[in-house]
Amino acid sequence: MPSCDTCALLKVPEDADHAQNYRICGWQPRALPEPVLHLEKLALRRMSAARWITLKVLRDDPSKLPPCSCWQDREDASVGLRPEEHLRLIGTIILNLQALELTLRLFLLKAHKQFIDWPKPTDILVLENYVTNYLSLGQVIDDYNLALSEAEKKKFTVDKGVVSVRDAIFFVNLATPTESFPAILWKFEKMKDGKVPASNVTLTKDWLVKASDNIDAQRGKVLECFKGRGYEGLR
Repeated sequence: MPSCDTCALLKVPEDADHAQNYRICGWQPRALPEPVLHLEKLALRRMSAARWITLKVLRDDPSKLPPCSCWQDREDASVGLRPEEHLRLIGTIILNLQALELTLRLFLLKAHKQFIDWPKPTDILVLENYVTNYLSLGQVIDDYNLALSEAEKKKFTVDKGVVSVRDAIFFVNLATPTESFPAILWKFEKMKDGKVPASNVTLTKDWLVKASDNIDAQRGKVLECFKGRGYEGLR
């Protein structure tokens, strides 16, 4: 991973409790009086948006430091996606999808007053409930949305469009027309009148980040509703 002389990837300086100035990679250097814990939380939120966050104490006047070179390299559209960044962004989407589905299933488990005794590694048969059943992500979202009250629906309804993103990642063909990224995902459907309908999407950094952000936003809705109902078991 690239770095520059004004950034330190995901590293808070040892004397952070006493430092006054911090650098958040991707923004102009500036003085931040907020506590370090606030910056760490900001870093974690930005990571969920598929971005690298860097924190470093500034010894010099923040206004005199140059913009971060490593961030500029990543934002340069002419460079395209590096293979390692493509993999990282895809991984972020997959992790966010997994987190969303588990949060949905735990919500439904509580809403239907079901109990789960987490299986042991040696178990090969378990009881069926909303965590263990064979419902697809789309079906789980439908059940969740149906479980919401009219008041809750206005704020906590989950966008079923995340299923299309999941399908795009797991069930289509990936191709790179050139020797570099971004790649193109092709989806081929059932044949109609002797021909196969086809569609595609280019996995640009913007597309991947927006997809990841939206999935995480849907998870946030479920978690907020979960806590609003007084359910326990998620943080």
